[in-house]
Amino acid sequence: MTVQQAKPSRIFLSLLIIRCSIGFVLGLYLFNVAAVMYDGLVGASSGLELPITIGFLTMLPMQWLALLFCTGLVFEVLLEVPTGILADSLGRKFAIISSIVFGMLYCGSLLLMWWCGTQQSPQGVIFWRLVSHLLFAFSFTFYSGSFLAWVKDALDEISAGSRLTELLAKAQVLYFAMLLFGGLLGLFLWLEGLVQWAYSLALFIYALAAVILCFTMEENRQFDFAQFSDFLGKSRHKVWMDISHTWRFGARFIKKEPRLISVFATVAACNALMYLVDFIWPVFTRAHFTEKMSHGFSKEWAMLLIIAFGASLVGSFVFSKTVTYYGKRGGALDSRRLAIISAATNFFYTIPIFVAVVFSTFISTGLTLPMFMAILLIHKFSDGALPIALQSLQSELIPTETKERSTILSLGAMLKNLVILFLFFFGIGKQADSLFSWIYPAGAVVVTTVIMVLVIFLYKPSVKRG
Repeated sequence: MTVQQAKPSRIFLSLLIIRCSIGFVLGLYLFNVAAVMYDGLVGASSGLELPITIGFLTMLPMQWLALLFCTGLVFEVLLEVPTGILADSLGRKFAIISSIVFGMLYCGSLLLMWWCGTQQSPQGVIFWRLVSHLLFAFSFTFYSGSFLAWVKDALDEISAGSRLTELLAKAQVLYFAMLLFGGLLGLFLWLEGLVQWAYSLALFIYALAAVILCFTMEENRQFDFAQFSDFLGKSRHKVWMDISHTWRFGARFIKKEPRLISVFATVAACNALMYLVDFIWPVFTRAHFTEKMSHGFSKEWAMLLIIAFGASLVGSFVFSKTVTYYGKRGGALDSRRLAIISAATNFFYTIPIFVAVVFSTFISTGLTLPMFMAILLIHKFSDGALPIALQSLQSELIPTETKERSTILSLGAMLKNLVILFLFFFGIGKQADSLFSWIYPAGAVVVTTVIMVLVIFLYKPSVKRG
């Protein structure tokens, strides 16, 4: 076996470690962290949802939850570009491992938040939730731009950039498998009153992943990254000049590439819908189907979770097989084909939301539990393919050998968080237990997707003549 043949497998190994650890840890806390905070605040009020005053703010527990969630998004907006620039300056391996380390600290802060809830300290619950949002912001922003940049540039280094969609799709299958496993375990531990073990296990998994990646992950060697010592040494002026150049180049590139802006806008709308559905559907289910769903761990809860993320697992598997088949028959996917795939996935992603809103709002019989499960199944099936198509499309629109790739992608992630914040203030979160509030991000997905397809097909980049 030649060195070049061995390289893709080494890249894929690190890719799997990153995606599987993130998927498993996400499953461990995704469906319980909001409930743990809410229960801690309500428990401090003797089981009643009474106003809680901290400083000059007096709000109900659900309002505190929404405020802190928005605060976390503000942290992400502020940190996206600086962490993207650091990834392009100090290296993508540094950024990804930093992301996992901050994720480990995030899980530790969730443990402290849970402990304060058991001690009936609402101030402690809110404080550690605020700290956890800051730590998560560091973890997410270090990852958001650097991960895709590392994979694409690592493949380009060995002339295998055309395999990006294929490898991302394969890793996505295992990501959802781990998300499903972690979600079932996390949900079980929460409903059994043992959620602290979920957060402890998440902390351990991230620590283990960080150690393994230190030895298995290779840096993008075609770029000359700086070292921490360079910031204080004789070459510090050059380092800061490179950082300034990275920021200016990334901003100018996006300004001149409307196709990439349209993709970023679509990603923002899709993520807003994903945030709402993934974080709220367990609460919505418990609020509206109390007679069908028991308060303890039951076959109904397990079935609902398996249906939701089992559907995403199947969707990612079907997408992976389709991409592999097409790669053998038709070659790499170009920007137009990726745009069509993304659009089709986005529409399937949003149609169930509109159906759910119609039945819950306008149909006299209302939304039944079996109907909600069926709608959720279709929605989550599309979720299995949605991120890979959009990530591949973003990479396709950024030229090869662009060192500022992380910065460019981070600027797009910053736009995504700004859109989510906007949608939260104008609809989402005002009625978190009402499906009608889901109509805002679902409509945004449809509008941005149509614009994205039109721009990609109609816009013709100017060709510079030498």
